Amino acid sequence: MVLHLMLAAALAAGDVERRVNDLLARMTLDEKIGQTVQDSSGQSSAAESQDASDRKVAQAFLARLSRGEIGTLLGACGIENFNRCQRAAMASRLRIPLLVGHDFIHGCVTTLPIPLALSCSWDEKLWRDAGDLIGREGQLKGANWTFTPMLDVARDARWGRIAECAGQDPLVASRYAAAMVLDCHLDEASPAIDAGDDRECCQDLDLAGDPRLLGRAVDIGCYEF
Repeated sequence: MVLHLMLAAALAAGDVERRVNDLLARMTLDEKIGQTVQDSSGQSSAAESQDASDRKVAQAFLARLSRGEIGTLLGACGIENFNRCQRAAMASRLRIPLLVGHDFIHGCVTTLPIPLALSCSWDEKLWRDAGDLIGREGQLKGANWTFTPMLDVARDARWGRIAECAGQDPLVASRYAAAMVLDCHLDEASPAIDAGDDRECCQDLDLAGDPRLLGRAVDIGCYEF
């Protein structure tokens, strides 16, 4: 059974790599550059504005999406605007869906306790429930890429963003992260969302809690090293 699962995982990984290589081989240089471009999601919100100049800006933005010139958007933009942008992106030559990201580190519609407080509960069900709530609310707010949890293992209490992590214990941080990530990803897409449901991304602030490891000045609130 174990060997069967390992073989299945290897085949799946090989299929993903094959598909990625095939896609890269078909992409033009402009399309590759487009996938590295991130823009604000709010630019298309004026598509139905009464102001002609606002509509012109929104139409130009949607045209860029339809040409594959933008890969990701920053900021939850509401479900109607998300679908409008996603439809434009899916009209591009290679039909690569957009990632729309938002920082839900403290929750989405529902404000949650700070991550440091959540981790102190040692309650994995609570962590899973928090992740599930963020995933569901974030999707309906128009984001399919959530910047949570933040996985830095903080070792300097003077770091100004220590409240966003799960503390200084690697075991707690890893268990907290696993619970949040697994439940923040829904198994089934919402019918309100046009394309895709892979929306979980850990916020990458590696080593930010220990500025001595970086060998350069790091902003940690009111202190600087």
